[in-house]
Amino acid sequence: MNSPLLFVSLLYIMSNPKTVYLSLGSNLGDTLNNLQDALFAINNAAGEVQKISHVYQTSSWGFESNDFMNICISLKTIMAPQELLRTLLDIETKLGNDKIRRRWVPP
Repeated sequence: MNSPLLFVSLLYIMSNPKTVYLSLGSNLGDTLNNLQDALFAINNAAGEVQKISHVYQTSSWGFESNDFMNICISLKTIMAPQELLRTLLDIETKLGNDKIRRRWVPP
């Protein structure tokens, strides 16, 4: 028999929104458009984007590449950390970055 108390507690925990902070960067193609596409996708799939920083341009560090365009966002979400990570990695893959998944997700 399922415990009603356990179900209510779990529902409360998962429906209680948390604020998380994310940094986003793009250095290939139309970097500003890439950031905008990522913002729309995150807002649609992961939670509500609350605030967006100014865009900052930075040089690559540790490797040769184009400069990065970077932003930080605050996101209100009800997702658990691992679910949020999977969602963000799926967004990156859909937006064309499949290399990131191999680096951050265990096999």
